[in-house]
Amino acid sequence: MKLLCLCIISILLSGPLFSQDNKEHIVTKTYYNKWNVTYESKELFEYQRGSDDKGGGQDGFTILYFLPTMIDDGIYGSLGIMLTKEKKPEYILGLSFPVGIGNKSYEDLANNDMSVRVLLISDKDSILKSVSYASIEDQVTVGGSEFKGRLYRFLIDSNEFNKLKVRNPNKMLLYYKSKNTKTKTKQRPAAGFISSENLKISKFSSFANSMAKIKILEIY
Repeated sequence: MKLLCLCIISILLSGPLFSQDNKEHIVTKTYYNKWNVTYESKELFEYQRGSDDKGGGQDGFTILYFLPTMIDDGIYGSLGIMLTKEKKPEYILGLSFPVGIGNKSYEDLANNDMSVRVLLISDKDSILKSVSYASIEDQVTVGGSEFKGRLYRFLIDSNEFNKLKVRNPNKMLLYYKSKNTKTKTKQRPAAGFISSENLKISKFSSFANSMAKIKILEIY
């Protein structure tokens, strides 16, 4: 019989993992025959791409993420954790730009596949900086209506994630440019800069603290 040796990847350092009131929503699932994940099902959503064959032939990935929330006029944000067969779990920041909501200066980001660099700042201290590694067409529900747009994903390293748990960001800077630098016309490729200061940006800190409660065990 195969011996399973479970190695703790992430645990809550103090206090109960989940409150007594939420125990009925706690689930444990196995991903890629590699990770046992315990989390609160009513808080997290699941996005899966590719294969999760229990026989060991996995080549996809799964992201557990919080429902995106508006962090500024026309920008929705979330945090997640990505699980794969080959890599350790990685934290993900997501920024979604729906078409037809909020600031029209975001339309380049909503309508085109751009390269985006994000910085989260608390007072004058940098908490997180990352360059988007992927973007996909997205859909956001607002007031019962669906708005199409584009979602950008950013990797968060462990040091930045720990900073995000203890520091509330109050400013976000976005630098973006078109991935297509060659155009048939003399028009310059789309590029821009966005500076956002909004109390709702601090939501990323509460997301990080909730994400830290997820218990992930590696199966050997």
